[in-house]
Amino acid sequence: MLPVEDASINKLKILIAEDDEAPEMLITVAVQEIAKETISVTTGREAVEVCHNSPDIDLVLMNIQLPEIDDYKTTR
Repeated sequence: MLPVEDASINKLKILIAEDDEAPEMLITVAVQEIAKETISVTTGREAVEVCHNSPDIDLVLMNIQLPEIDDYKTTR
């Protein structure tokens, strides 16, 4: 696998939907080299709202047990 700086990856706008602060921070650090922007939310409802308001999101990383709206409904 090529190092990130050698790969032809455009910087991504990433939505992180995670209700636990520690994993959210870990994910944010893990994607920082490929992210031009990260948006973090803690509920399924917030994830849906952000996706509706920001159609240019390239990647969504989502916990499967979010509060308010479960993962399957949030994905739909």
